[in-house]
Amino acid sequence: MTQALQFRHKLIPYLYTMSVRATQTNQQLVEPMYYDHPNSPEAYRNKNQYLFGSELVVSPITQRKGYSTDMGSCETWLPAGRYVDLFTGLVYDGDRVIKTFRSTDKTPVFAREGSIVPLDNTSADGHVRNGAPIPEAIELIVVVGKSGKFELMEDDGQAEDIESIKFAKTVISFDQDSGRITIGATKDALVKERTWSFRLPAFEGDSKSLDNISAKIGSDKVETKVKRDEKTGAVIIILTDPIPSSKEIAIELGAKSKLQRNDIKTRALEILDRAQIDHDLKWRVWEHFEQKGLSHNIFLSRLKAFGLDEDMSDALLEVVLAQD
Repeated sequence: MTQALQFRHKLIPYLYTMSVRATQTNQQLVEPMYYDHPNSPEAYRNKNQYLFGSELVVSPITQRKGYSTDMGSCETWLPAGRYVDLFTGLVYDGDRVIKTFRSTDKTPVFAREGSIVPLDNTSADGHVRNGAPIPEAIELIVVVGKSGKFELMEDDGQAEDIESIKFAKTVISFDQDSGRITIGATKDALVKERTWSFRLPAFEGDSKSLDNISAKIGSDKVETKVKRDEKTGAVIIILTDPIPSSKEIAIELGAKSKLQRNDIKTRALEILDRAQIDHDLKWRVWEHFEQKGLSHNIFLSRLKAFGLDEDMSDALLEVVLAQD
């Protein structure tokens, strides 16, 4: 609960921007899937999931967890495209209904390729502040694979109605072909400078390509730190010094950046580790996942032959079938 509430607090820049959108366009923060996909039958059948602003799809698990998996599950319809679960780093091909399994500390939250989500990162040290002052540090979640754009909206909280607000606007974009993230100069900025960091879920790249990631203000290079999150596999880029809000920032990731393949063995090990099944059966299933060179059909048929119950089988199949 603490983690969820703290993440909600970090989401305030995104939530506020979506609130401005709701006021100006009547598009609400939470909307059913069929608002964006009125001609898709699946959008009406999967009633428990919803659009969460312009960038996210949320599919809350509202059923009790299964005994064998020690996880809850739900069915989720993902429209066409490719998506990343922000909390697990798993990549999913869309245009399908999937059964997602999660422990009680995670909710399936999907961001499509090209999504940009701003977070308040001022409390990066773990100490969440009261209230919601204009953040002096922002973390941008950027999902590569397609180009995307997001306009961050802020205000000083002094106006009495929407017509009187003088918004601070920061245009953030990602160009897929060049692999460039651009943060435009903030119009009518409320803070003189900011510290920026970037989280790239499921970003494909070896240590050499990560070393080539760079940041510039104009022609001047900006010092960066690049690392991988050990828990989710996301690449994290940190600009070490605050940047004036009047300056445009360019982050060069490399042309044609793409999402990586799921690490099936690691996810399978996580599922088997918490599973409430016979230990010898766990071991035999794990040995199956370690085999190499099996065709897709043979792999699936042998997995089915273990006689796992439906929940356990579906939990393992989720990650195997997530990507074509």
